[in-house]
Amino acid sequence: MWEIRFHGRGGQGIVTAAELLTKAAHFEGRHVQSIPFFAAERRGAPVKAFARISDDEIYTREPVSRPDIIVSIDRTIWKQVDLTEGVKDSSIFFLDSRKNSEEVKKNLGINNEVYTTDARSIAMRVLNRPITNTTILGALASRLNFVSLDSVKKAINERFDGEIAKKNIEAVEEASKKVE
Repeated sequence: MWEIRFHGRGGQGIVTAAELLTKAAHFEGRHVQSIPFFAAERRGAPVKAFARISDDEIYTREPVSRPDIIVSIDRTIWKQVDLTEGVKDSSIFFLDSRKNSEEVKKNLGINNEVYTTDARSIAMRVLNRPITNTTILGALASRLNFVSLDSVKKAINERFDGEIAKKNIEAVEEASKKVE
């Protein structure tokens, strides 16, 4: 089972990112679970969401405390939230950042596997908005073996209509090619 913790801010679509990832994995025959977690419930406040993806049935329902994968779609959240909380030596980080993975490792004080992509710049250029929730999924799909880029695109097509889906898919495809 893969347990994933997403970090972002209210209004950035972090819950949608978790839902889209689990939907994409479900298309591939996996068992999935998406869990939103709201605290202050206001735009801009730190928000978490959790996802589980497994080849077997999932019986647990609590939030993820020892994530296999940590995803952050907000570059400033690191100053307010401990992204390393509960991580294992084998945990993998996917972060929206202009910094390379070695810089991020140093900043976070970790030796884990880290992937970065400049999701914000991609989203601004393609979507004309700093919403990186779908964009970061391109990075995940390009590096992980439990969900394909095609399934992520299919999930986006089911969630969004027309031009919105098309632009989000374009951002996902670009991010999948620009992962450091």
